[in-house]
Amino acid sequence: MIGVLSDVSKAFDVGIGRLVQKSTGWDDVEATRARMAAYSIARLRHKISLVKIGKLIGGRDHSTIIHGIKRCNDLLATDPDFAAAYRKARRG
Repeated sequence: MIGVLSDVSKAFDVGIGRLVQKSTGWDDVEATRARMAAYSIARLRHKISLVKIGKLIGGRDHSTIIHGIKRCNDLLATDPDFAAAYRKARRG
């Protein structure tokens, strides 16, 4: 899981500390988007539960992870810059 956070941190140019921060909301859009990518990549790469992903990334609820993955998929379809960073993170 550390590898996912490291890959996402580099691809989105967001520190790991900002990714796992307890609460940032939309005040920090870059970190929020990167975090959503981390949820999705962690789920794909490691096949771990939503609950475990939430615990590892800032103690978030599984419903937050579900919403983040859905939002990530929306961004992949509509935001070319997000999609490029996501692909870079996914490749590692």
